[in-house]
Amino acid sequence: MSRQGYDSYIAFAQESTWGTKVVAGMDFMEFLSETINKSIEEKIVQGLNKSRIRTKRVQGAKLVAGDVNWEVNPEDGIGDILKQLLPTEAFTDDGVGNGGQHVFTPGETLPTGLTVHVCRGGLAYDHFGGRVVGLQLNAAAGEFLQATGSFSFKDEEDGTPQSPSYDTQPPLIYHTGTIEIDDVAAEIISFNVNIQSGLRVDRRKLGSDLILQQSPGPYTVTGQIVVYFEDNTLVDKFRNGTAAKIEVELTGNVIGTTTRKLKVTIPVAFFNGETPKVPGMDELQLT
Repeated sequence: MSRQGYDSYIAFAQESTWGTKVVAGMDFMEFLSETINKSIEEKIVQGLNKSRIRTKRVQGAKLVAGDVNWEVNPEDGIGDILKQLLPTEAFTDDGVGNGGQHVFTPGETLPTGLTVHVCRGGLAYDHFGGRVVGLQLNAAAGEFLQATGSFSFKDEEDGTPQSPSYDTQPPLIYHTGTIEIDDVAAEIISFNVNIQSGLRVDRRKLGSDLILQQSPGPYTVTGQIVVYFEDNTLVDKFRNGTAAKIEVELTGNVIGTTTRKLKVTIPVAFFNGETPKVPGMDELQLT
């Protein structure tokens, strides 16, 4: 009988040293799908051998990379991933039983690395020397907040199956979400933000078929918001190339005297797009 997808799980752990995998104390996360895989370049020897048949091949460069898609709650692996993507962290302890606030911002120094343990239908694999290449967050009316993380790794090897345990928090949902543009509330229909870390992920050297440690590059942040069209405030920002601050916040359950939440702040954003049109009888929307 073939193996089944439901018999699978995924877990994350911060490494102490880049490329040295972690096998205990992992954060398990419910997920929708993953595409992490190891590819090995096939090198066909091209030398003439008085034949129409090429008889020799060797394995070349190895590359381990892929994506993970999941519905986000504030207590799952989102913290591990944000720490890798935005490595400057400020933490405020809200007191016993009240949780704390983690603020992640861009940084020049990369974190040590990430181990991602994936069990596929009962067979376990360890991916280590990992770093986050990008993160996309999507929310829309009627939907949960979804994320897709893109990862690069040093290598992959067989792992030992573990016994996963999950937190009880539900995923963040659209009707808890708010958006502010320049500190003014906007009626949001949907949004997505895509943060790319700019990592150089395929650096090679003589003597190894694995990548060198990923090196930092410039961040790129793009996205889209869809709001109801009321006036020319946002249109004029687009026409005039005026920067705006965008803040999106989704809240979850209460913990002590505080509320679990995920907030994304883009302090300087410029609008692209088009001026509004009339598509039909229904309300106008601005993208």
